[in-house]
Amino acid sequence: MPIRVVGGFHRGRTLRAPRGEDTRPTSDRTREAIFNMLGPLPPHCRALDLCAGSGAMGIEALSRGAGWVDLVDRAAPACAAIRGNLEALGLTDRSAVHRADAAAWLLASAPLAPYDLVFADPPYGSDVLAAIAEALGVRADRIAPGGRVVFEADGEDMPVPPLNIYHCLRARRYGRAHVAIFERVASEPQADTRGTA
Repeated sequence: MPIRVVGGFHRGRTLRAPRGEDTRPTSDRTREAIFNMLGPLPPHCRALDLCAGSGAMGIEALSRGAGWVDLVDRAAPACAAIRGNLEALGLTDRSAVHRADAAAWLLASAPLAPYDLVFADPPYGSDVLAAIAEALGVRADRIAPGGRVVFEADGEDMPVPPLNIYHCLRARRYGRAHVAIFERVASEPQADTRGTA
């Protein structure tokens, strides 16, 4: 089945997926459902697409008005496919492709500004999503207060980021895919210093 952009300015455009069985693109139906749950993107939204594969999630965000997207994948064929898709749609000036391990990239130095939206859809049956969830706890500063993180996993096997930093907004099943959307807590609890000297 071809991969198509399902909404926004580039709706209907076809995307190229990397060859081989290592990449499992999110279906058009699931992608549309995810963006319906997310609703309109915030102005100048900064997004991050981890384990990006074809880049479909990040490109969908750009099509719907995101100001910038970083797309991360460890496989050279995936990065080549993503670059080709961005070039074909004229989106290279609002994006960057990084060949790296997703969790390791999250743990690296911080970007110019935190992300408003993060997608994480690694290969089913791997431990990558658990590593990403852990990294999101260690580097919560990479996510803006109120920013949302979208996880896609196989069946009920859904790791969660630390619940004192993120809370689950929604969780849905779409066939085999289990999708959960987490939101970063808007503010950290402040110590009550009233009555102290």
